[in-house]
Amino acid sequence: MTWRLALMLMVATHAWACVCSENQLSVKGAWEKTPVIFLGTVEMADPDSQTMFQSQAIRIRVDEAFKGVFADQIIQLHQGTSDCDAKFRTGQRAVFYLYPGRTPGSWGLSGCTHSFGRAEPPGNDLQFLRGLPGSVRKNRLAGEVTFYENSVSEGFRRSRVLSGIHVHFRSANHSAEAVTNENGVYEFYDLPSDHYRVVIDVPKGMRIKFPMVAGGEGRRSRFEDIGVTEPMVEIADNTAADVSFLLIVDNQIAGRVLDSSGMPVKDVCVHLNPAVGEASRGFFISKCSEDDGSYQLKDMPPGRYLITAQRWANGRLQASKIFYPGTIERESAVVVAIGSGEHLTGFDIRMTE
Repeated sequence: MTWRLALMLMVATHAWACVCSENQLSVKGAWEKTPVIFLGTVEMADPDSQTMFQSQAIRIRVDEAFKGVFADQIIQLHQGTSDCDAKFRTGQRAVFYLYPGRTPGSWGLSGCTHSFGRAEPPGNDLQFLRGLPGSVRKNRLAGEVTFYENSVSEGFRRSRVLSGIHVHFRSANHSAEAVTNENGVYEFYDLPSDHYRVVIDVPKGMRIKFPMVAGGEGRRSRFEDIGVTEPMVEIADNTAADVSFLLIVDNQIAGRVLDSSGMPVKDVCVHLNPAVGEASRGFFISKCSEDDGSYQLKDMPPGRYLITAQRWANGRLQASKIFYPGTIERESAVVVAIGSGEHLTGFDIRMTE
């Protein structure tokens, strides 16, 4: 797993970026293996921050009990300092899966298995848990389809769930289909045993950033960017797999970096910046030019931007910036506007030095 994929999974699932050797459990697999499961509210988090690499004490009230606890029970947890220890904020709600802790009578969240799920709006976890006991008696293929954005002010974040998305399950011998509900969740029971590709109908103007696979065999069939677009999973009697998709706006801005004589320039890093104000630390859209001088910026939300270019030399970015189309003065830069689902080309940058 690359660091970028790990980071995006951390943000996308509000989980952690630690790298684990084993496959994640599906919701059904987690139900079968986890002794304590409940929907709960974090009543106290100390410190009240999701900052990694610091310990945190949390107190959780059980709102809805599914296994091993009772309603209104108070659970105390202590999260450690590693990147496998999830962090929470006061008032946060989630479906928690607790495992025995290091000391007798204590409980903890394991960083290398299914540890918590989305509560608002109710996600795949609650869809399964509220369907008990019937939902555990069959094989199950399920997941969520959500839309994310590279927010200028907040960085990469979940924006909304996507309802009405058609999800197709295809094998050499069978095919089936499900549709996401108002909470962005789909599920299908009693599929014939087989290996299935999971494919969704992507809405116009969006693209798959990456899917997340849990349970089944978790095989992946085609790579794109850091992730894959057509996961393949194995379904057998009474097994389960979860395949969720993260979608993002399909926006692109492309051009070339050229020197003063019009020749291509390699290894110039091109960045996107808001035309007004400053971007948050989480907003980072950049690409360094190829041998032919070409660059392609992707996944920016609709808006108005400035394009800047900086040379890469001696292992670091040079301090001087060139603003599109070729000026050192920010006031002389040309603002680039992009809508939703647009691929803009021809934004050539002339290096003036």
